[in-house]
Amino acid sequence: MNKKIATALNHQVVTVVLHMKAIMRKLGAANRTHASKIALDLRSAA
Repeated sequence: MNKKIATALNHQVVTVVLHMKAIMRKLGAANRTHASKIALDLRSAA
């Protein structure tokens, strides 16, 4: 998954990994699925 994202955004895989870790930490998410659910919940609450 990280490689696909990196390719689509024209970034290095390590950059994607670091950004995903930061996003999950800020959201308090345990994994990508949890982060996605939190993001969707926040979006629908706005």
